[in-house]
Amino acid sequence: MSADYFAPQGQVLTVNGEDIQAFEFGSAEEADAAAGGVSATGSSIVTTMADGTESANMILWVAPPHFYKAGKLIVIYVGSDNDVIDALQDAMGPQFAGGESLPPTTPTTTLTPVQRLASRLSVMTLVVALAEDGHGPFDNFLPCVRRGVINYYNTDTGRYATFSSCDLGDGIVVEGSGELKTVLLERSREDRIDRISISRIIWEGELTAVIDGDTEVQIDEFAIASVEMQLNHGAGRISEILKLDSMTVMLLGETVKVDDETLISRVFDTSAMDIDSIPNPSRSLSALTESDMKRLVYDQSSFLVSFPLNEAVERQRGNHTHEYPCGASAITHNLEDQTTRIDSTWNNCDLNSSGLFMDGTFSLEGNFDKELLGLTIEGDLTIGGGIPKIIIRKLEWSLEEAKPSPAQVRISGKIYGELDERSFSFDLILDD
Repeated sequence: MSADYFAPQGQVLTVNGEDIQAFEFGSAEEADAAAGGVSATGSSIVTTMADGTESANMILWVAPPHFYKAGKLIVIYVGSDNDVIDALQDAMGPQFAGGESLPPTTPTTTLTPVQRLASRLSVMTLVVALAEDGHGPFDNFLPCVRRGVINYYNTDTGRYATFSSCDLGDGIVVEGSGELKTVLLERSREDRIDRISISRIIWEGELTAVIDGDTEVQIDEFAIASVEMQLNHGAGRISEILKLDSMTVMLLGETVKVDDETLISRVFDTSAMDIDSIPNPSRSLSALTESDMKRLVYDQSSFLVSFPLNEAVERQRGNHTHEYPCGASAITHNLEDQTTRIDSTWNNCDLNSSGLFMDGTFSLEGNFDKELLGLTIEGDLTIGGGIPKIIIRKLEWSLEEAKPSPAQVRISGKIYGELDERSFSFDLILDD
């Protein structure tokens, strides 16, 4: 333990095979003053310097910290061994700051609302932390399959994410932004499968979670510890790529052990969804909330833009047709003006397994110069599932690229619906 946190030099001792750190102060009063600078969770320590100024330190612990004080001695144990915690409590009394020891796994059938929130939110946070990024402007988004979307970008210390009315299932909807920091990630690969161990993921930022439509809780910090999982490089869907073995979540004063290997699949399950999942009797574009618009503009339109973009890169293949279980797309290249047109007939297609289904006959044309990515959709396209069902006659979408990355970009355009029109413009940060 660095002397930056406490004035005395710390000594490392061993209790029941676990390391603890002991700090002996000049008096009990000095120890009391130092203890007063430790936050309730132990995530920050304010130190009073010799000149009277104060220095605040935010600490990313690799496991739950436990702070004890007796007389002029302060002891810190970072870990979850209940025998060590019991021994320290017997010797020094209850902890004055820090986390909790890990309880036994709570059966899924008896999860409290906070435990349900911890399980679902930690899975989505883990997926955001491990999602691929750096290949282009279209890999900064994750769909919340039932409704909502997440956009993210890399920072110097981690990854910044924004949850836009993200429906995680099981009655959990999350809104807000913050930064997640990954501590001590280790990988080992065998064939095409990575074994991943993460000591800790820490979220700092403002989130609002609504549970069962009526209970609202505010979250400014939570942590995920002792993550063990597998990553399959040969799979397609998120639920096939990632397999959870176990992890521990510290949220809202509770510590939850999560070891349900089916949880990732259930968070991203679209099997019960179709194009009519969220009805829209008005047939109006006004039924789309702001998060629905972001879902459509960020995630689905980006997927559709990447379609002609990838085909344009492969013009040497010539004109051809893609056959899918739910339809077909004919690719036509105009070599004179270097444009690519895609004419599709789809029947309830969810080609990228995002929970948005597309149905109808329509065309895609892209504009891909150095400063602007553009897409125009025309025809008769119905989209539904993770947004209220709408009919699109025409959609104009453009992304103004900024250099260098990361930088703020603007995605703007207009949707022409069956009955009305709706313009959109979103500023966000992309990092590639």
